[in-house]
Amino acid sequence: MSDGTTQVVVCGGGITGLTVAYRLLRALEGRVRVTVVEASDRLGGSLVTLRRDGLVLDGGADAFVASKPQAKELCRELGIAERLQETDARHRHVYFMRRGRLVRLPEGMVLAVPTRFWPLVKSPLFSVVGKARMGLDLLAPRRHDDGDESIASFLGRRLGAEAVEVFGEPLLAGIFSGDPTRLSIQATFPQLVDLERNHRSLVVGALAQRSKAPAPKNGRAPSAFLALRGGMGELVETLSERLRILGCEIVKGAAVSAVRRDRAGFRVTVRHADREETLVANRVVFASPAAAIARAIDDLDPEAARELRRIPHVSTASLLLAYPRAAVPHALDASGILIPRREGHDASAVTFMSSKWEGRAPDDVALLRVFLGGHARPEVRGMTNDDLVEIAKAELRSTLGITVDPLTAETFRWSDARPQPVIGHLDRVRAIRSRLAKHGGLYAAGAPFDGVGISDCVRQANEVVNEVVRSLSD
Repeated sequence: MSDGTTQVVVCGGGITGLTVAYRLLRALEGRVRVTVVEASDRLGGSLVTLRRDGLVLDGGADAFVASKPQAKELCRELGIAERLQETDARHRHVYFMRRGRLVRLPEGMVLAVPTRFWPLVKSPLFSVVGKARMGLDLLAPRRHDDGDESIASFLGRRLGAEAVEVFGEPLLAGIFSGDPTRLSIQATFPQLVDLERNHRSLVVGALAQRSKAPAPKNGRAPSAFLALRGGMGELVETLSERLRILGCEIVKGAAVSAVRRDRAGFRVTVRHADREETLVANRVVFASPAAAIARAIDDLDPEAARELRRIPHVSTASLLLAYPRAAVPHALDASGILIPRREGHDASAVTFMSSKWEGRAPDDVALLRVFLGGHARPEVRGMTNDDLVEIAKAELRSTLGITVDPLTAETFRWSDARPQPVIGHLDRVRAIRSRLAKHGGLYAAGAPFDGVGISDCVRQANEVVNEVVRSLSD
């Protein structure tokens, strides 16, 4: 820019885009102007929290993985670390639906890997043959081919078909609402690939990691997840306020329709409801859905746009329903239920929100979240909200015996919003980023690329900011 400052346009106001803007303004204080352009009328992307009648309703992610430090560090920087809470230690079990019954996940499972002998032996979750097959992981050779493979293929090789059935879809692929026969193990759970590579056996590797972990306090293992007491929307609200103080320009309800190169850098066309405007930028950071990025660069880089459109997406819905606690016959003594597809249910999972987190509902209210859609239920995209509520009620009647109508029900829809990191995804992402880098000043980060969790998105934002800062110091 003529006054010596660098103008950066961030396309997308979800957690990735907001973190990019915040970090840039902090790292280049006084030397950068940042504009965030968000297509919807609110910030946060899939992080959204409603609060009413004593209820905290998270429509998207309700937590982040505690072992990944990036989100926790961001909360610390923003001064809200004291607002973080662990899952309720009394309710850290998980139920699986197995042949119509709710069965607890055996203690000692690390993702899909058993690390304790007797809990696995005594669990009715697996047959005798299935348990024996899982034990063969101790003897099976490591894979020497570095090529990508699916979650189902990986688990099948290491732990057997029952592990694929029980864990492959509802637990591992369920995080992505995806198909375990298509999702890439390297793109989704590289830590499992590393266990095989470094220890040959997943069980041996998981035990080695456990032996190095610090001793649990008070005899209890730390929570695997952390959340903000007022819902994950607190993170968005705090970031938004900090950006306002730092002088970030935020444009909502407007979409980036095109990015073009010129001598000064880039010309970014922003389409409002009633007009278009052009922003001039030295750097452009894409932190929006893959399809939106593809539309913006169709003319600038058709090949990158084609690769972006090849990233599959699925539609999901999460429904939060509140009931009088006395009307729920189940003890709700866990964080929720995972439901394999072969059980024949419409829901893939049910979370006991008021058991998982303290303070999410009044003491006499049970707050439950039902997950619908994903690769196995694409019809969810075309259903009405009323249809979805009826399905959710039916699922809770079937799984928990609830026969009364809810006190309230809130539906959150995520149409074509869940990227699917299928086999070959990492190669595709490398190709896209390589194409963008050739234009000198274009960057991409967020859920379509390298992890869908909150900490994954914050990590990618940090990496992009480091790249931008380095480029300006060269």
